[in-house]
Formats: sequence, structure tokens, C-alpha cells
Amino acid sequence: MRVTYYTVILFAILVGCARSPETENPAQIYVKALSMALEKDQIGRVEILQIPARILTTGQVSPEALERQFHNKLVIRDIAATAYRNKVVDRFKTVSVQPRTETADLRWGVIFYSRDDTRAGAVYFDRNGHFGSVNSLPVSLQGDFFHWLDDTFSGCLQ
Repeated sequence: MRVTYYTVILFAILVGCARSPETENPAQIYVKALSMALEKDQIGRVEILQIPARILTTGQVSPEALERQFHNKLVIRDIAATAYRNKVVDRFKTVSVQPRTETADLRWGVIFYSRDDTRAGAVYFDRNGHFGSVNSLPVSLQGDFFHWLDDTFSGCLQ
């Protein structure tokens, strides 16, 4: 159903209308909507993409390039039914983003899909997890999610 996708979008719009532009930026609003969808088990499939830091590229890797040229891909078919669910929810709640003008050299991507397999959103990270994108919006990132992601999956994705 597309209902979940539209619910996430509607929530993002409502949160954006409820707050002044000085308090939150569009990328942070989207992160909060994804966080709420994760918490309510509205997210089904999660794809984790990676280009290891040891792989040299001729230029910066954009979100689109990462999705086309990833070296490793891990698919969690139903995040709510895994042992990772609580850690993902808890760690994703800590994500805080601020807009940037420059795009980072992305090495990790986490793509979230609703229960009806509609794309709900994506968060991308550079090799250190400090910079990235929310969907296509360049951001700086803070929080525990990237560190958990790297600690949990980098061993099996190298």
C-alpha cells in the first residue's frame, strides 16, 4: 500500500508546518519522519549499501552513484522481525542533521522501504559518518546511528 509512504510524507509536512524554519531544516524533518516510521514498524525492508574506504574512485560518490556502483549490499527483508530492530530504532533516533552546500564522498547508504515496498527515504554517509545526504540533500550528521552501522556491518561487508 502507498498509504505508509503518504503517511511519512504527510507527517514530514505537518511537522514542518508546526515548527518555525529556524528550529528545523527539511532534512531533519525527513529524518524524524523516518524515525517515527521505524518506531511504528511501518518500515519493512532496509538495504545497506557500501563502497569500502579502501576502494579509490575518480570523483566523489553521489547518492545516485552509490546506488548504481556499490560494492556490497545487505538486504534486511523485514527489519521489525530481526534482532536489529531495537538497535536501529534507538540509534536512528539520535540522528541529527544540518544542511550543507557541498556533497560528500559517500561510502554508505541506508535505504528504507515501507511495508508495501515503496521507498520511504534514504540516508547516506561518508567514510567517517560525519557528512552525507538525506535523500539528495547534503548534510552534516551527528548521532550514534553511523557508528552502530559501521561496528555492526563493516566486518561482513569488507
